[in-house]
Amino acid sequence: MGKSILIGSVSLLVLAALAAGAFFYFGINPSEEIQENLSPLGPNQIRVNEDGSFSPARLVIEEGETVEWLLPSKFDAVVEAENSDDLSEGKCPDPAPVNLENPSDFTGPLASHAAGLFTLDTRGPGFVEEVVGADGECSNGEVNPYTVGGSTLCKVGEDHATMDQTWEDPALSGVFIRSEWADIQKGPGMDDKNFDFRVLDRELDAAVANGKLVSINFVAGSKGTPDWLFEEGGVQPLYFEDKSNEGADTQEEKMECGAPLTIGSPTDPEYQKHYFNLIRKVGEHIRGRSDWYRAVAYVKLSGANLFTGEMTLPSSCIAGCICNTKVWAEAGYTPDGLEEFFAKQMDVWQEEFPGKPMIFALIQDGWPRVSNEGAYLIEGKETIGGKVPGPFEQTEMLLAMGAERYGDLFVTAHDGFQPQAEGRPNPWVKEAQELGYPTSYQTTNLKKVADRIDLQGALNLLWEDTNAFYLEIYEQVAWDVRKNDGVLVPENEVQEAGANTMMEWDALLTQRRNASEFGSGEIYPSSYSFTFDDASGEEFYFFNPVTCEEGAAAQKYGVIEVQ
Repeated sequence: MGKSILIGSVSLLVLAALAAGAFFYFGINPSEEIQENLSPLGPNQIRVNEDGSFSPARLVIEEGETVEWLLPSKFDAVVEAENSDDLSEGKCPDPAPVNLENPSDFTGPLASHAAGLFTLDTRGPGFVEEVVGADGECSNGEVNPYTVGGSTLCKVGEDHATMDQTWEDPALSGVFIRSEWADIQKGPGMDDKNFDFRVLDRELDAAVANGKLVSINFVAGSKGTPDWLFEEGGVQPLYFEDKSNEGADTQEEKMECGAPLTIGSPTDPEYQKHYFNLIRKVGEHIRGRSDWYRAVAYVKLSGANLFTGEMTLPSSCIAGCICNTKVWAEAGYTPDGLEEFFAKQMDVWQEEFPGKPMIFALIQDGWPRVSNEGAYLIEGKETIGGKVPGPFEQTEMLLAMGAERYGDLFVTAHDGFQPQAEGRPNPWVKEAQELGYPTSYQTTNLKKVADRIDLQGALNLLWEDTNAFYLEIYEQVAWDVRKNDGVLVPENEVQEAGANTMMEWDALLTQRRNASEFGSGEIYPSSYSFTFDDASGEEFYFFNPVTCEEGAAAQKYGVIEVQ
């Protein structure tokens, strides 16, 4: 269980962190003067310099010895490179691929149960900051409500693109990259030609270049289910009408029956085969570069969705509309089959990304109330065919199964977190917390957490009433905070935690994570060590990915020679 650390004074927090040499907690790099006066290096220590160089640039060790790299900030890392005789001046070498069976891979430090604030990428065109006229119109003709001091966020960027200023913000630890299955996989099978990773690669490159971490998921549901699944994949198309659990956003959703959608059943063996092939291909692709693999902090369970990446399926049965529960029952959906889908999915994620925590974003009453025997709920409380599961029974079954199978690698989450005045944390996530498991949250939509003041309220509640050290926020809200110099609310409104900037919250969440029982060691350590066993006669190249494009170093890599 995470331990609460209440700090009454931000100034004391900063002084304590600096006294401990914790520059990396705040994204602060030592100045050149401090860099020049750093203490002498010990045996087998390598200083990671801000310009991309290493001191020493070449280190000779004996087999079985340990090398320690000293990192200037939480955003710096050591990435194993492919050995090469052709290394250009001022450029980093190519990252080595990840070999899960090779114990000599030394890229690190790897993040286990990452802490801090992550933003969400957009599901559609990315944001660009524009100065608009009196009519408030963006360059695409839309009027956007996200305006601070004459600047407006306009959705005119590349698809799913996170803003450069978001990647560069030292108060943020990472980004949640939300991908649609249909955008990534264009056909059945594992052939490269069936996959389009351009958007994912672009975002991973940005994360690596800025020393940030990412969470990833691959959504099915109304927006993510690929058409080829039914045309070529052998999956039965199922037709539904339903509404979002958080309220209607589109005109179709506002209709009495909700929006129409065509999806497949996660209990269908063919559906499972294709979705798990997607995960396997993603794993194979990301492991092609050790810097990408290192950047992945969390993977998210998905594939059984309605409109978002949360865990829910169409489940209403309204007179005069499609009875969704009847459709599921006739298609052979069962609670046991749903459990099997998630059990197998977790196994596949751990095969491809071993040791990476898996987030389950629950909707407590999100599953169709259909029994293993084919009974189903219709309008009101009436059932057809016999008894059906209770409204929360399937979610509770999945939470218990995930925790039993994977312990603290299974993270219970809720994506509707609100400020203090609006409500308390989700009770199913709180129960997981009380049982000693890690939890995480995402702030609810922009109708309720719209700006920096709402964010402060949500963070105060997160601090006071949860054990969470990971919170996802909308990019618009992080932008609003930056436009106000990183300050959330006036000083007299700061509550128990004593934090009033995103940077201070990042420090507190990091401290909470380091004081918890989750993960191994500090989440953002100031040094990284690796022991070179079974490597006699080999040379290893390495580099720091955040210094590949800028800096004065002519040689942006180091070499370790093992005798």
